[in-house]
Amino acid sequence: MSVKVVDVEKTYQLGENTVNALKRHKHPTAERRVRSLHRSIRFSKTTLLNLIGVLDKPTNGKIYINDTDLTRLKEKELTKLRRGTIGFIFQFL
Repeated sequence: MSVKVVDVEKTYQLGENTVNALKRHKHPTAERRVRSLHRSIRFSKTTLLNLIGVLDKPTNGKIYINDTDLTRLKEKELTKLRRGTIGFIFQFL
């Protein structure tokens, strides 16, 4: 599976406050495999994984999985992608 993240941003609105969870992140992984995300990386790992895993949608930017632009898919197509391509192992019970 290849993943490419281009200019992705994610913001949340909490009352009157805007929280920038992920700021313009580029992660060109189409030609290499990501084996781990380390604490030293300056973005929210959980937010990025939620976006790549199609659990959330980016505020701006594009995410590609196997050259498919996730931001253009309809909900039914996203469900099929989650079911057949993406897997999560959560570390809490």
